[in-house]
Order: sequence, then structure tokens, then C-alpha cells
Amino acid sequence: MAYMKKLDKKKIITLCIIAFICIFIFLAVCLQESILNAMSKWLTVNKPAEKADVIVVMGGATERRIPFGINLYKKGAAEKIIFISGLNDKWRLKCREKYGVPLLDCEVIKIIAEKNGLQDNNYAIIENSLSTLDDAEKLMDYYKKNPFGSAIIVTDSLHSRRTMNCMNSVFKKSGVKLYSNPIPIEKEIDMFSDRHDYYVYVVDEYIKFFFYSVGFKKSD
Repeated sequence: MAYMKKLDKKKIITLCIIAFICIFIFLAVCLQESILNAMSKWLTVNKPAEKADVIVVMGGATERRIPFGINLYKKGAAEKIIFISGLNDKWRLKCREKYGVPLLDCEVIKIIAEKNGLQDNNYAIIENSLSTLDDAEKLMDYYKKNPFGSAIIVTDSLHSRRTMNCMNSVFKKSGVKLYSNPIPIEKEIDMFSDRHDYYVYVVDEYIKFFFYSVGFKKSD
């Protein structure tokens, strides 16, 4: 009898979970735009600063983040800008050796920086980052050798909450003031070919944020 009660309880919990998922899917289909906008708003952390010691441009989305960061620099937001570039993977290196292309992320950043009038002492490039968390950890390594008191973090709006979560976790004992100056979300929406891609990106950010948060809790 006790076993049957336990089994019924499990069935009830399972049915409740299935019902919840069905309701969520129904609402997501019927109110997709409203839900998507609300989800996107939560992902965005916009706590800007007019002035800081350095501007940090997160790795990835070179065509959007780098020009935005350089524009802040030209407005006088900081005296130095730090770019983070992606991994110089073996496939790219082999292609370069054989065909002369493609350019590595760090080389693209250097070209864009110099085309915009930046001198060697105005910027730095942190190379070979694997992920958002790796961006934060490599920036901490840079900070230990080149201390700064405050930093403006530049990334996409939808990427900003996960970015600041990583940065705040890595820099929590440093005393460094971190500000989030993300690219306006209106500009970000334009980069998607259709609404479906935008929806997938938002859901993907929530999943990654969850796993990053769990990872931090385990390491603390």
C-alpha cells in the first residue's frame, strides 16, 4: 500500500511537470514576441560609466564589439582599450601556412585598431581565449601584471548578464569597479537573419548562464 502511494506521488509530480512544460510551450507559441522581449530584457545588464581606467572588449562578434569599443575610447571613456581575441586554433594556423588565410582574430583586431588611429601604447590584445569565463580569467592575469582600478566591459546586450556574472566572480576580491556598457539591443536584433535565430540565441544564453552559475557555486 505504501509503495502504491509512493508510486502515485511520483506520477502526480511527473504529470505536473509535463503539464507545466505544455503550458509553457503553449504560452511561448501564443505570446512568443512578448516572452522573447521579456527574456531578452533580463539578459541585458546596462550599468554604464562615462569614464574608467580601461575599456575591455569581450572576445567574439568582432564586427560589432570592436567598433563599439573603439567608439567609446574615442569619446574619452578610457585611456586604454583591451581587446580579447579567440583561440588561434590549429585549423586556422594550418590554413595560414598553406594558403596565407584566414587571418587570426588577434591580427584582425590589430588591423582594425591601427586603421582607427590607435597606437601600441593605447591598446592591448589578450589572445587565445576559449570562452566567456576564460576571457575573465585571462583579463585577471593581465590585471595582475598591469593593475587598473575600473573597467568598462563591452559585449552584446544579450551576452552581458553572463559576461558580468563571470567578471564579478573572477574579480570579486580585487576591488576593481566593473561597468557594463553593452551594445544597444536594437542594433543586436538586426544581426539575426530571422526571428527564429534570435529566439534560439536567447534560449542558448539562458542555458549557458545557468551552467556558468552552477559552476561558480561549486568553485566558491
